[in-house]
Amino acid sequence: MEQAIKQIADDFGQPVEELLSVVLDNMCQSQNVVGLDGLAACEELSIQGCGIASLDNFPNLQALRKLLLADNRIGGGLENLAKLTNLEELSIGGNKIASLDELKPLEGLKLTAIDLEGCPCADGSDTYRKALFALFPTLIFLDGTDVDGNERLIDDDDDDEDDDDD
Repeated sequence: MEQAIKQIADDFGQPVEELLSVVLDNMCQSQNVVGLDGLAACEELSIQGCGIASLDNFPNLQALRKLLLADNRIGGGLENLAKLTNLEELSIGGNKIASLDELKPLEGLKLTAIDLEGCPCADGSDTYRKALFALFPTLIFLDGTDVDGNERLIDDDDDDEDDDDD
């Protein structure tokens, strides 16, 4: 991961510590999150499809507002993200999160969006949805829909997501 981050910094002509957005999707394979300590200014970090199984030693990236960890092998350890006090959006769909209890260490975060789609705990039931909206009072979107089931509209800042404009 560290080498990929250095390459991104070089491509943008910026020092690692000044990068605001880093996308490592499918660029590297690692069971652990490593080499992120220098991303002090990073507000958006995407590490999807990289084989991550453990969040142990996830760095305290205080500028981080959006974290995308979908399609890895994460089955717990979410307490390591509780220190990310400015985190607003978390995507951990397609992982091995089996129980909503595993999310309880994050309840102090002011999340506005969380995506668990594809995790064993995400059954889409009313009970599941109610439990998560209760756990995170600031939550606006769960698995891409609001509390009433209306789909989230993609804005210009989310241009890395699938966007089928008509």
